[in-house]
Amino acid sequence: MMWTREMAMRKDTHRISKAHAKRTYQPKLQPRACFATFVLMHILLFARGYAFSSQLQSLLTNGSFEEERVEWAPTTTTQRVEYPQAHSGRYCMRGEVTRPNQARFLNYAVDFNPDALYKVSLWAKSSNRNKLVLWIKIGDERRMVTVWTRTARAWRRYETVFSPPRAGKGEIQIIAPSSFGGPVGIMWVDDVQITVQPMPPNFRLTDGISINDYPTATLDGNGNLWIAWLHFSCAPDSHKNFEVRHPSEALHVACMPSDEIKRLIAGKSTSNVARRRARIALPSNVWVRDLHLVSLPSGTLLLYSMERGDNWDICAVQLNEDGATIKASEPTRLTVDSSTDIKPVGAVAPDDSLWLAWESNRGGARSIYVRQFDARTLKPISAVVRASRPDNNCYNPSIAIVAPSQDAGYEVWIVWDSFRNGTYDIYARVFDGRKWRSEMQLTNESPFNRHPIICASKDSVWIAWERGYVPRYHIGRYDQKQIHVAKFTGESLLAPNGLFNTPLMNWCEAPALAIDPAGRIWVIGRRSRGQHGAWDAVALCYSGAKWSKPIVLTARTGRARRIPIIATANGIVALVQIDNMPRTWSGRNLTAEWHSDIYACTVAYTEAPSPA
Repeated sequence: MMWTREMAMRKDTHRISKAHAKRTYQPKLQPRACFATFVLMHILLFARGYAFSSQLQSLLTNGSFEEERVEWAPTTTTQRVEYPQAHSGRYCMRGEVTRPNQARFLNYAVDFNPDALYKVSLWAKSSNRNKLVLWIKIGDERRMVTVWTRTARAWRRYETVFSPPRAGKGEIQIIAPSSFGGPVGIMWVDDVQITVQPMPPNFRLTDGISINDYPTATLDGNGNLWIAWLHFSCAPDSHKNFEVRHPSEALHVACMPSDEIKRLIAGKSTSNVARRRARIALPSNVWVRDLHLVSLPSGTLLLYSMERGDNWDICAVQLNEDGATIKASEPTRLTVDSSTDIKPVGAVAPDDSLWLAWESNRGGARSIYVRQFDARTLKPISAVVRASRPDNNCYNPSIAIVAPSQDAGYEVWIVWDSFRNGTYDIYARVFDGRKWRSEMQLTNESPFNRHPIICASKDSVWIAWERGYVPRYHIGRYDQKQIHVAKFTGESLLAPNGLFNTPLMNWCEAPALAIDPAGRIWVIGRRSRGQHGAWDAVALCYSGAKWSKPIVLTARTGRARRIPIIATANGIVALVQIDNMPRTWSGRNLTAEWHSDIYACTVAYTEAPSPA
């Protein structure tokens, strides 16, 4: 494999230069996690990196206006003109506004597909730094995609990517220029391109009308895919139950899992996907969060944190197939301390023991704890161990088992982030089969390093995390967010070669990791669509020698949630939260119209580079 040294531990840390930091981010974007947007939203020109694959379809054949035939429907004052200074060729389009509140349109008819990304690019210049606007119209509904308020006086390329909110016949409308809130003047437009990119196969698992969020997933020992998420029947404050779904025909069924995986990845899923489903009712006056599924030799274990009477504890439910239904055990409380125990993560070792890690404020500072259980009976095997130091707040644990073979023993790895010396860094501890080794500091950088996730194969350990650049301490304010990925070599973290040239360096967060059967590394993150914008789900694969092009998993957007990713025999399955959150609220009544869904999005291994 080819590697670039990412960072060593403690004093051997390799720092990113200021010059490199400037090259890899755009400080104009300042998205905050508390804002979201309509599915219809734009990606500004400087938000680079969205790859359009070989399935890219061009909708225009005369975007340079060199031929007299007109695919557009111009207004009477938007004309095709012969212009010596056209961007290319001899012709371009010209529009002029001579008084306030005028607009000159170029309209192009489109049959919109909500499961596709549309990219519009054009070259424009104006006489008076005029306003350029892009709208779409579907039926009688018209929505703005983006606006450039001060176009250049010389030719400049403008580009945006959007996904329509629904299907239907409509128009893409380029307003060139507009004097609604802009100056009068003349604008020239040339070399317009409109392209559409179909998305990989995906399937909506939920009902499309209620609130479904925080998915988790795993494969059990029989190859069945299990999915769990929180279901809010009314409003977010009414989450009195959570749902567990074991897909049958579209994901995995017990009788033919490999065939059904192949069907899903090939886009041949059926409407019967939700047939195998169970609702786990909870007692009254309890609250649930932090769902985490753990694979068992047969069935799966659902971990979650539950509050009752101002006390949070870690609970578990064992799930198994019972014919065509799901059988759920009674909840078992795994922690009984009076403190707040949340964010459980777990992994099952070759000796059928469950290693549970969680975050707790017992003993003062918030710390990471770990305990070993029998995976079948859920009886504790070891005492509770504080994995992190007691004098610093620690958060967001992730756990993995490294087992070279069934008989060679195993290691337990735990990673987390901790706030020390005015910044966040990533730390780890390893149980080597006999004892817990000393705490290791894996990052030592001035930016914030948070939200780690660990993934292990038989002989390697991979870690991904968020790195945030903060010019000054301000809640919710970042100049950049990146996803960093590295392999632990025993002495340092080594980043895959080419990492700094991927879109992971440009406004990506909430990383997820998986290792496929060929040993390739898959990284999924949420990528911001701009200030106050929603987040796309973007996947990349590292073959051991090079990175794949970024793959946008769905044209629909959601929140900055971590996306569970499962490497199956035929491809990647990712569980993506998607909602209809608007860009801004125009009234409180809109909250009643909000809904959130879980989509199963897939990528076939044929889309990935060959393993090195």
